[in-house]
Amino acid sequence: MQHELINFETKKRKRIDTFQYFNIPYLILMVALVFIPLFLIIWYSITYQQTERMYLFTLNYYRKFFNAANFSFVYALFKSIFVAFIATLGCFLIGYPLAYFISKRNIKYQGILILLVTVPMWINMLIRTLAVKSLIAEGGIILKFFQMLGYSKTTLLGTNIAIIISLIIDMLPFMVLPIYTLLSKMDHSLIEAARDLGAKEHQIFTRVVFPLTLPGIFSGISLVFLPSATSIVIPNILGNGINNNFIGYIIEHLFMKGNIENGAYSYGSAIAVITMLSVMFIIFVLRKVVNRYEQQD
Repeated sequence: MQHELINFETKKRKRIDTFQYFNIPYLILMVALVFIPLFLIIWYSITYQQTERMYLFTLNYYRKFFNAANFSFVYALFKSIFVAFIATLGCFLIGYPLAYFISKRNIKYQGILILLVTVPMWINMLIRTLAVKSLIAEGGIILKFFQMLGYSKTTLLGTNIAIIISLIIDMLPFMVLPIYTLLSKMDHSLIEAARDLGAKEHQIFTRVVFPLTLPGIFSGISLVFLPSATSIVIPNILGNGINNNFIGYIIEHLFMKGNIENGAYSYGSAIAVITMLSVMFIIFVLRKVVNRYEQQD
């Protein structure tokens, strides 16, 4: 009997070792598409090309970003983060009730409703943004709605409102899906236990349902906030040539219009690194807040 158990454990271990080989393609893609580009961005941001084969270490591009004369770049970073925050908040305020509503429907209708939420993701982002542009331009449905609320201008193009609306429309599925996944897999015996203990409906939601969906909320915020803060297509199209002082547009302009010899790549890389670190810090702080809230409950 003991010999059979040893053989079983040996075969199981070999099977696990075999499955580990399936990670190799994933690791290759990670190195090729994530780590190497990230290394090059950091390398460009801290070096200066003196000759064709000689690079000198420098932090001048980081100093230049925070220089008082170029405070417009710092402003662009804060503006991008603020717009991304508002868009993420809008996605949460719309996405959570929508995910909750879908999770409460009959199981055979949930798939259809989730399909309707995800259908826009099948369409190219550029086409979606152009469609939003037609809705907020002169005579558009969204513009007419804002005019009913007292908005006096004849177009929303070139405003932060237009960019936020488009970000919410584009990113909403990324907020709904992770929240819906947790809501649909929630153990309903916990809700019944809370109800048996005399908890009211709002107490069940705040003390049971909401805390259990915090991981989904954090995932949704990460999926929405990160691309919103560095979006290029949406500010370019809906900025209408006026409102282009977003950090993604600045980075794109430096890489597309400049070259490595004049330091444009290095400056753009430094701005990209600063933006990445800023967004990562915000996500890190949010993760700490979520963990503390979970521990309290």
